[in-house]
Amino acid sequence: LSLAMINHSCYPNAVKFQPEKGYSEVRTTRSVKAGEPITISYLSQIMSHASRRHHLWEQHRFDIGGEIGEQAYFHLEKVAKTLPPSSPHDLDTEAPTHRIETTTDQLQDYYQEACYSIVADKSPKNPVWEELKALEVSALELVQESENQLQNTEHLLLIPCLRLHIDIGDKIQIGNILNSHQHQALLCRLLVGQRRLLKLQTKLYGKNSFELAKSNLELAETIAELLQKAPKKLISMGLDGMNSFEGCSSHPNP
Repeated sequence: LSLAMINHSCYPNAVKFQPEKGYSEVRTTRSVKAGEPITISYLSQIMSHASRRHHLWEQHRFDIGGEIGEQAYFHLEKVAKTLPPSSPHDLDTEAPTHRIETTTDQLQDYYQEACYSIVADKSPKNPVWEELKALEVSALELVQESENQLQNTEHLLLIPCLRLHIDIGDKIQIGNILNSHQHQALLCRLLVGQRRLLKLQTKLYGKNSFELAKSNLELAETIAELLQKAPKKLISMGLDGMNSFEGCSSHPNP
C-alpha cells in the first residue's frame, strides 16, 4: 500500500511513523468502523484551523475550506465562541491563534538550544539551568495568556503550550538544581498541567489513542513522587478525584 493513497484529515484515525530506516508504517489511533477510510495528518504538529488551511494549500495544493468538517471538534477550534476567518492564500498575523503559534515555536527553539547546551555541559554550574527555570515560568505564562486570548479553555493550541511547559519542567528536574521546597512547587505545577494536557488530548485523539501513553505515564510518576515527598501538599491542592490518599493512589482520569 502506497502512503500516497492515504488522504489527509485534520482529525485522523491513523498515524504514520518510521520504526526503522527504509520503511514506514501506518497504525490506527482509535477504533475504525467498517467502510471508514484510513486517514492521517499531513502536518507534523498541532495547528489552528487557519494555519492548517494555509499550510496545506502551500504544501499540497488542496483547500480544507473555511468551516470545521467534523462538528464534534468545533469546541477545540473556536475562539471566543466562533471559528476565526481563514484563507488558503494568506495568514492573519494579528490573529490570536497565529501569535500563540509563533510564541510557542520561539519558546520551543529556546528550549532546544538549552537542551543542546546541557548535553555539552551537565554541570549544575552551567548557567543554562537558570535560563531553563526562567523559561519554565515563561511557558506557564504562555499557557495562561493563551487561554485568555483564545477565550476557550479547551482550544487545541493549548496542547503544545502545555506540552512545552511539562517538557521544560521535566528537564529541570534532571539537573538537581532545586531545593526541596522548589522541587515540590514544580511538581505541583506539573501535576496541574499534566492533568489538563491529558484531558485535552483525550478530547482531540480519543481515550484509546497511544498519543495519551506518555501523558498518562508522566502523570502517574508525578503523583507517585508527590505522594512520597509531599503527600499533604498533594491532598491540599484539592484536585478533582484526588482529595484523599486513596484517590491519588488510584490515579483517576482528570
